[in-house]
Amino acid sequence: LAVGFVRQAETTLKRIAPVVVGITGSYGKTSTKGYVAHLLAARFSVVASPKSFNNRAGLARTVNEHLVAGTDGLVAEMGTYGPGEIAAICAWLPPKIAVITAIGPVHLERFGSLENTLSAKAEIVESAETVVLNVDDERLAGLASVLEDRGKVVIRCSACDVGADVALVDDSGGLGWYSKNRRLATLDPTAPALGAARTNVAAAIGVASALGCPDEEIRA
Repeated sequence: LAVGFVRQAETTLKRIAPVVVGITGSYGKTSTKGYVAHLLAARFSVVASPKSFNNRAGLARTVNEHLVAGTDGLVAEMGTYGPGEIAAICAWLPPKIAVITAIGPVHLERFGSLENTLSAKAEIVESAETVVLNVDDERLAGLASVLEDRGKVVIRCSACDVGADVALVDDSGGLGWYSKNRRLATLDPTAPALGAARTNVAAAIGVASALGCPDEEIRA
């Protein structure tokens, strides 16, 4: 039954041709998806997969029910319980920009090890031109170097390293937004999104920047 809906979604995607942003990770997928959609909506018509519609059936439903002519971008949360699932989704829903938020012990009983988790989540990067990674996670920091060697554009995001491409770091001036050691702005640290999930917000900023959103618009 699902195959028919996937084929319908493939046809719709080819007709409308949105930029696809794929997001995965052991946690933080849904919030990051929301942040990305919020930032991009300042200048683009954007559809985000609703709730936790993050498997083949849910994403096909998202495309078939929500994608309309004139949609510029589709922000798709992609989940997995094991190897091959994200690769199968990306075969018909290939992201131009891929985001991995974190690697952790969620569903470890299915994956068997964090290395297997990383491998399964990293399936999302295969078709992507740009990959946004939370490099405060040591496994994703290692993946960043591997992907650069393969010719991918990598945007490193951090909540502690001001040398990253996008960093949200507490400093003497408050909460600083940095890019490669350059302080771009002071942000309000009391904003709910900037509480415990700063790497997720940083990843969303990385996506918005990659798609041409200016810094001042993102800051606002």
